[in-house]
Amino acid sequence: MPTKKFNDSEISELRKEVIDWIDKKTPSDNKIRQTKPPRKTVRKNAVKTTKKIAATKAEILIKTPSASIKPVQASQPPKLLPSPKKLPPVKILALAAIVIASLVTGLIYFKTDLLKKKAPAEKNVLVINGIGISESFYNKEYSTLKYFYGKQRELNPSLQEISDEEIKNMVNERIIKNVLLTDLAQEYNITVSDEELNGEFDGLVEISGGLDEVKKILLDLYQWQPDDFKNNILRYSILERKLNEVIVGSESYIAPVLQNSNRAFEMIKNKEIELEDFKDTEKVKGFGFENVIFENLGSFGKGVMVPEFEAAAFSLDIGNVSTPVKTVFGYHLIKVTEKTKSDSGEEEISADHVLFKFLTVEDIIKQRRTSAKIQVITR
Repeated sequence: MPTKKFNDSEISELRKEVIDWIDKKTPSDNKIRQTKPPRKTVRKNAVKTTKKIAATKAEILIKTPSASIKPVQASQPPKLLPSPKKLPPVKILALAAIVIASLVTGLIYFKTDLLKKKAPAEKNVLVINGIGISESFYNKEYSTLKYFYGKQRELNPSLQEISDEEIKNMVNERIIKNVLLTDLAQEYNITVSDEELNGEFDGLVEISGGLDEVKKILLDLYQWQPDDFKNNILRYSILERKLNEVIVGSESYIAPVLQNSNRAFEMIKNKEIELEDFKDTEKVKGFGFENVIFENLGSFGKGVMVPEFEAAAFSLDIGNVSTPVKTVFGYHLIKVTEKTKSDSGEEEISADHVLFKFLTVEDIIKQRRTSAKIQVITR
């Protein structure tokens, strides 16, 4: 049966739906705005949110990577679709193609048996920190990604063609990330149980039109069976999420961020620098700061920002800079630049802030990538 062709506007609309869903599932590191609840529930929700964050961090707080770690509950399973309602099969296929295209960005990873020893006679084509990647394993990953791009172009012939060399580079980077992710998980004694894996997959099946529909999507896009999807994608997606939950609560990662934000506050207080100087990345490097973001937030009212940030911002006088304010994203230095009233008479402020980010798994992998010993062997 011929595959239905989507026009550019349909593809764009589907892609936007999925990207919107991904944004809701995985918040950006530096987004401090929140969905504004009904006015009567703002204070109540703020208290609940604060208590929940405190309870979560108390549970997962650790001192060293080798410390004993309590199991972290997996969150709701990832969706192939942006809503529970069942869509026509061809639309499910298109949405799945866009979602699984996140493979290109390294959000999800390949293979659980990556670190197994290979037969001595088998040729390695990639070596990462002493871990050899066999030619047969590499070729399988390459074939999977090449097949996927072929299906994408069937759905949308206007998509730019990806060269073989570009696909090889993507496979290289993904395998490197996968090895580094596995090493990091081993340091923290974090694993993914079969129960977690099956529970996540069952949830995905439930909101994606049933097992037969999921099988059809996986086979058409990847030539995969459900077990391939579980082990090649879901397992590593859960592993990364659990690592993020642990690392955000780790004292070894929080303490340096607080120290840097305190040092920056003292420099501003002593008029050695201005908050606005953090716009200049070269100056920031010169100050010895890393993982710092300057942002002009514009004008906003109450109930828009996360509770801790909002409380500090609305208590400031114009021109003053706050002491470091802790949120789930990191430590903020906030400067109010204007106070106004909305058309309805509600208080609004305009503010700038500097965010000293908490490290995420992605940040750590990027750091380790720069010092990793990598050898690409000519194929």
